[in-house]
Amino acid sequence: MRRISTKHLRPDMELAQSVISSDGKVLLAKGQRLRDSYIARLVQLGVYSVYVVDPRFPDIDAVDFLSEQTRLRALRMVRTAC
Repeated sequence: MRRISTKHLRPDMELAQSVISSDGKVLLAKGQRLRDSYIARLVQLGVYSVYVVDPRFPDIDAVDFLSEQTRLRALRMVRTAC
């Protein structure tokens, strides 16, 4: 798995982690194969990077410093405060 900028995404890449919106909704699920339309929408929504499966590094996983629940709670708090 590796993190990659949305501007470097290519069709048929596989997501290694779900892409979550600022309000906690799943935009694209883990395992989803990317299409041109998905990539364009991610860029349009301001998503800067995503995790994709990289066959060169099959045993490497990204370490999440925050649990998914904590991250979503923080996103909601920031959104409410703005």
